[in-house]
Amino acid sequence: MQPNKTRADLWMDLLLVAFLIAFNVVARLLPHAPGFLPVAASGLFAARYLRIPALAVIVPLLGMALSDMALPNEDWRITFIGFVAISIPALAGIATRRWHGVLPVAGTMVACSLVFFLLSNGAVWAFSGMYPLTWQGLTQCYIGTAIPRQDGAGRPVLDRDPVRGCMARTAHAVAVAAGTLAKIFLNPVPERSGATNKVAAQSFGL
Repeated sequence: MQPNKTRADLWMDLLLVAFLIAFNVVARLLPHAPGFLPVAASGLFAARYLRIPALAVIVPLLGMALSDMALPNEDWRITFIGFVAISIPALAGIATRRWHGVLPVAGTMVACSLVFFLLSNGAVWAFSGMYPLTWQGLTQCYIGTAIPRQDGAGRPVLDRDPVRGCMARTAHAVAVAAGTLAKIFLNPVPERSGATNKVAAQSFGL
């Protein structure tokens, strides 16, 4: 009986991964408000819910890779750094999945937003040609124009209000992750009932 349950759990994990990847692809390709995409939040959610947490890293990376096929090309260095940055929430979720409550989730997303800020702005400064490769250019990129956000194609652009932009994206990411989890647990899968559901729900403070 136990092997059958393990196999069923694996299939549920794979189905959830496939759903989240497809959701990320559709979200990037369909019209949407700039900066409001579920890619980072889906990685964090998957990391804290999947029985095999390592699968969570596939969710944002494959979602970005597949949707990039239908989007305009970007400088490969900026794209590469963007892929690294977008995978960080999944990795952070794996590292913090045993920490229960709302604060660990919110803290993780704030930290990931700051890291994304540093990596994305650094890539834009170094490779976009928008700023001179001087100390003044670096200062202008990080302080003068604020943090990068995603445009309609899901690629980094510059947000002129760093505090509001960071707070909005962090709140949105946490809301997407928590809302998705809430929907799942309103209709729990039998194989994941009991202790597994309880631990995952507590992870998001539900």
